Amino acid sequence: MRTALARVSSPPDLRAGLVVLTYFALAGIAYPVVLMSLGQQALGPWWRASVVSAFFTGLGGLMGYLG
Repeated sequence: MRTALARVSSPPDLRAGLVVLTYFALAGIAYPVVLMSLGQQALGPWWRASVVSAFFTGLGGLMGYLG
């Protein structure tokens, strides 16, 4: 009973999950929101690629963790 309770209250991959969720929140949400808050602007191809790749790397990390 205590072993089951310990596994539920402190899963072994909790730290990795928090790192993945933090990266996804920063790369997929905060980075685009900060760019949008700077005002209306035309982004060059490198900026667009950086926003898209940041989102997809965060999404890939999240899917890898969940899988």
